[in-house]
Amino acid sequence: MCYEVVILHPHNTIMKKLLLSIVIFTIQLQFSYSQVGIGTTNPNASSALDINSSNSGLLIPRISLTSTTDVTTITNPVTSLLVYNTATISDVIPGFYFWDTKWHLFQDSSMSNHWKIGGNAISNGNFLGTTNYQDLLLKVNNGTVAKFDKNSSITFGTNSSITTGVSNAMILGNNAAISSPYSIAIGNQTAVSGQYATAIGYQAKTSQDYAIVLGTTDTYSKVGIGTSSPDEKIHIVGNIKMVDGRQGEGNILRSDANGKASWETIDDLIIRLNPQLEKYGELFRSTNGTLTAGNDVTYGTTGPNSGVTMASTSIKVVTPGDYKIIYTVNFSRGSANGNHTFYLRKNNTKIAGSTVLKSAYNGDLDTITKLKIVTLAANDTITLYYDAGDPITLYEGTSLSVELIK
Repeated sequence: MCYEVVILHPHNTIMKKLLLSIVIFTIQLQFSYSQVGIGTTNPNASSALDINSSNSGLLIPRISLTSTTDVTTITNPVTSLLVYNTATISDVIPGFYFWDTKWHLFQDSSMSNHWKIGGNAISNGNFLGTTNYQDLLLKVNNGTVAKFDKNSSITFGTNSSITTGVSNAMILGNNAAISSPYSIAIGNQTAVSGQYATAIGYQAKTSQDYAIVLGTTDTYSKVGIGTSSPDEKIHIVGNIKMVDGRQGEGNILRSDANGKASWETIDDLIIRLNPQLEKYGELFRSTNGTLTAGNDVTYGTTGPNSGVTMASTSIKVVTPGDYKIIYTVNFSRGSANGNHTFYLRKNNTKIAGSTVLKSAYNGDLDTITKLKIVTLAANDTITLYYDAGDPITLYEGTSLSVELIK
């Protein structure tokens, strides 16, 4: 569009007014039906404003929005108003926004599922992580504070590491290290080199497989159970329960030379501290045999014994005291039904209260067992006597034992 300015003679007043009116009308007509061009004399017919430049751009107003519902920074924004937001706050990030009941961010399709600082509404299938075989890192101030590696190991803490290739391990602490799979290190400067092992507490370390270690070997490391201020390596407030198969009322806890503890009865303690008091012996049959009434049971095999004298049919004690005596008879009879009587004898004299009477049937296998506490003097001899009944067959397992208990 081109305009021509005409200078008229000052005395030609009528002509001057006429030409000025034509110029004003022409300008109004051009602005009513044409486009505005900046940097171009031929603005595009479809545009209201056509800007052309090879080395500069259009600068949109830059403001700091406080949220997508912000109507304070710009009062009463009109629909389609365009701004560039410079703030990162609430649910807005730097970028171009336009107004349509709220501020909408211009973004490409690849950003439609981006993770927002203010949080996301997610559904099944959404996740935060990688889709390829690479580690996932979390950083603060450009320093790694967490690592989810491709071998299913996890590290939380600065300057902590899990050896490359080690799987299913976890670190929670700074300056910690794991070099074996399926291990856990919790605490600063912990270290685990045994697989399936766990180290807990400052400077706790273990190289043993399947071990659980609490604290360091240094003197300042203390473990408390039921207390918040332990003052020993292990400080327990409350009851302790230890079950090793030998626990029982009145038992005491003892340690071996290596510090291994176990329960022990008072009687065992007395014998252990006084080996000379350990007196016991056992006789038993390892083959079958025949026995007739009026005879002592013959055994033939000597079992473990200490401080007693063993014979084929008897056990002689050398130390006086109270003895626990147990006898067992496995037998059968080969004729009609009948009764059988057994009892203990001390120096060939019946011991009161030691008798067992057993009714047996032809061909049946029977077993009798009796326990008796007897006070014996030095050199007393104990036998088991078959007093009455038909001949019987004795079987393996028939036995006689004595043990000093007091």
